[in-house]
Amino acid sequence: GALITSRRSFLALAWTLTTLLSFFSFGVSLFLGSKITNQYNSMQTEEYAEWYRDTYGQYNNNGCNNRDRYRRTYRRLDDNNNNKNR
Repeated sequence: GALITSRRSFLALAWTLTTLLSFFSFGVSLFLGSKITNQYNSMQTEEYAEWYRDTYGQYNNNGCNNRDRYRRTYRRLDDNNNNKNR
C-alpha cells in the first residue's frame, strides 16, 4: 500500500524492522541471561545445598540412585506382564 511506494522505501522499512528485531532479541537475551545467572547464583548458596540434600539425599543415603530405582521398577513391571501372559 501507501507505506511502500518504491524500492528505496521498501529497503528502508526492511532495514528498520531488522534493526528493531535485533534490539528486541538483544534485550531478550540480556533478560534471560540475567535470569539464568540469578538462578545459578541462588544454587550456590548453603540453603539450596541443604534443600537438595533434604529432597534428594535420601537416595544416596540408602545406597540407591534413580537408575537403580528405574531398573527395579522396570523389572517389577516386566515380571507382572510376564505373569499375566502365562
